[in-house]
Amino acid sequence: MRFNNYIKYILYGLYGIYNFGYQILTYPILLWLAVYLNDLFIPANLMWKNNNSRIDIWGSTGAAIYESIALIAETGVLIFIIYSINKLFLKYIMRNKNYHKITNWTAKINIIICLFYIIMLVLRGIGISTFIDCI
Repeated sequence: MRFNNYIKYILYGLYGIYNFGYQILTYPILLWLAVYLNDLFIPANLMWKNNNSRIDIWGSTGAAIYESIALIAETGVLIFIIYSINKLFLKYIMRNKNYHKITNWTAKINIIICLFYIIMLVLRGIGISTFIDCI
């Protein structure tokens, strides 16, 4: 009986470690997507005017809205992937009866952290420096 408790604690530790690793990797993935992929979806007339970068409020706001929509969609895909992995891990490996509650709780934390990342990336995209830029 005691051995099973140790295994359970080790598996919960593994659950926490790979979710923490997921959060560490999420920001660079979203940053890469924002820098290289999302520019393909933002209309050029929002970014450029007369071969110069648009710095007026409508250009910045429109670009930020398009970038936000793209980042939210990409974040949704990333959260769905980790949610599915968490659900399978808790249901089949840990055989936890309350896997829905734990998985939903973890997904809420992931959503909050990812929304923070999105805000930082959008602010960075429109030229406002964040504390991540200082690191």
